[in-house]
Amino acid sequence: MASFCGFESSNLVSPFFYLKLFSGSLFLGCESSTSDIHLGLMSDIHLGLMSVRWMSDISPRWMSDISPRWMQTLAQDGCQTLAQDGSCSSGTYGEECKNQCECDLSHSTCDPTNGKCLCSTGWTGSLCKDDVDECANSSNLCVTEGKAHWGCKNSPGTYKCDCIAGYQFNGTICTDLDECAASYSNECNGSCTNTEGSYTCSCSAGYKLAADLRACDDIDECTAGTSGCQQKCTNEVGNFSCSCNTGYTVDETDRKKCYESAGFDYQVKVEANDVSEFILRETKGMEYLNLKAKYEAALNVTISQYVEGLKDLLIYSMKKGSIIIDFTTIVDKTVTQNAAGKMVEAILSIAEKGLMVDGVLQNASVTIGNITVPPMKDKCVILNALGGCEGDTECVIYEQGEAYCRKNDHKNIPLIVGLSVGLPLGVICIAAIVGCLWYKKKYTAQRRINVKEANYMDRPTTPKESISGSRPSSGTHAVSAWSEKEQLVTQKD
Repeated sequence: MASFCGFESSNLVSPFFYLKLFSGSLFLGCESSTSDIHLGLMSDIHLGLMSVRWMSDISPRWMSDISPRWMQTLAQDGCQTLAQDGSCSSGTYGEECKNQCECDLSHSTCDPTNGKCLCSTGWTGSLCKDDVDECANSSNLCVTEGKAHWGCKNSPGTYKCDCIAGYQFNGTICTDLDECAASYSNECNGSCTNTEGSYTCSCSAGYKLAADLRACDDIDECTAGTSGCQQKCTNEVGNFSCSCNTGYTVDETDRKKCYESAGFDYQVKVEANDVSEFILRETKGMEYLNLKAKYEAALNVTISQYVEGLKDLLIYSMKKGSIIIDFTTIVDKTVTQNAAGKMVEAILSIAEKGLMVDGVLQNASVTIGNITVPPMKDKCVILNALGGCEGDTECVIYEQGEAYCRKNDHKNIPLIVGLSVGLPLGVICIAAIVGCLWYKKKYTAQRRINVKEANYMDRPTTPKESISGSRPSSGTHAVSAWSEKEQLVTQKD
C-alpha cells in the first residue's frame, strides 16, 4: 500500500502530482487508479518551480513531475517536509511552518524559508509598514513626462499625477483655474481677483486685509489718525463719522470740518394757505415731503437775504391751521457777524412783509418761545427770545437800527473812576511827603552851622588874632575850629 501526504492507498499512482480546477479554484492532488486525492488549494504552490506538462484525460489536468527541487522527502506517515518555495500558509515560515511572520501582510509577503518580509510596490521598511514617497523621487512619472503645471500627489503605497493647485485638467493639459468665478468658492471676505495659478483678495474702504490674506478687518481710522476729522472722530464698522464740539456744527459740504455756529428755532404761521386737504401726519408720504420742500425753499430765500451765513434750514414739523411750520436754522458765525441780530431782521421781514410762496406773497406771523411777531416789534426782546445775549452782554441798537449784544462795561465804572482819580492823588501825596522830609533835613543841617558860628564869634580874642583877621593862621585851637566849620558846611551841602 502506498502512502502520500497522510493518505494511504494501494491504488496511488506515483510519482505524479497534478493541479485540477474545481469550482473556479486550483487544487493540488495525487492520482489514484480509482479516484483523485486533493491535498490543498493552488495558492500554496509556487508554479515557477514546476515543470508542467499536459496529460490527456477525460478531465483536463495540469501535471507536474515530482523532483528533488520541488519536494525533498515523502515519508510513509505523510508530508513531513514541505516545499521550500511557498508551501507554508500565509504568515508562517520555517520548518514545519511553525514560525509566525512579523511582516505587515497587507503590504508584503513572508519568505517561507527565513521569514523575511518581501514588500509590495510602494512600501518599505523591515516590516513593510512604511510608505514610499514616490513624489520625493525625481524619477516619478509626474516629473519625467514634463507636463506644465503637472504635480505629484503621494498616497499610501502609491502616487498619482495631477494638476497643481490653481490649475485644472482639461483632458490634455493643465489650464488656469478661475477661483473668483461664481461657480468656485474662494476664501475672500471682500473682493477676489484671479491671477495665473492663484488669486488675491482685497477689501473695501474702511477695511484692511487680515494676516491670512483672506479675511477683512475693520480699520479704526480714529486711532490711526487717518480720519481727517477737524474736532471729534467716532469709529464705526467699516467707516467713521466726524462730529463737533459745543458751539460748532459739521459742515455739510465737507463733513470732516466744523464751523462755529448759532442755531435758532422758531415757528412760522402762514395765514392764507389752506392745507386742510393735506394729510400732514404721513411725514414720509410724497404729499408731505413736497409741501415741506416748497416751504423750506421759500423760507431759505427770505432769510438768506438778511443772514449771509445761513448754512441749513430744516422743517421738522408741519400742522394745520392755515399751516404752522416749526423749523430750525443753522448760521455760520464765521461768515455772519452778529448772527442773532441778522436773524431778528429776517423775522421782522417775514412778519411785516409776508412770505413769498410759489410766486404768491402770503401773510405770516413768527413765534419765538412765548412771544409772537407781530404784535411784538422790539428788536431786543426778539433777540433775547432767540437766546442771543448771554452772560455779561446786553442788547443795544446800532445807529443803523440793528440789534446786537454788547459787553456790559458799566458795572466797572466805579472801579475805573476810583483808579483814575486815586492813582494821581496818591502820587502827589507821596511826592509831598518826600519833599517835606528833604526840606526838614536841610533845615536841621543849616541850623547846626549857625549855632557853631555863633559860638565861635562870641569867644575872647587876642590882639594878634584881631590883627591877623578872622581865620587864624596857626595854632591847635584855630585848626580845630575851622575843621568843625568845614564839616558843618559839608553836611549842609
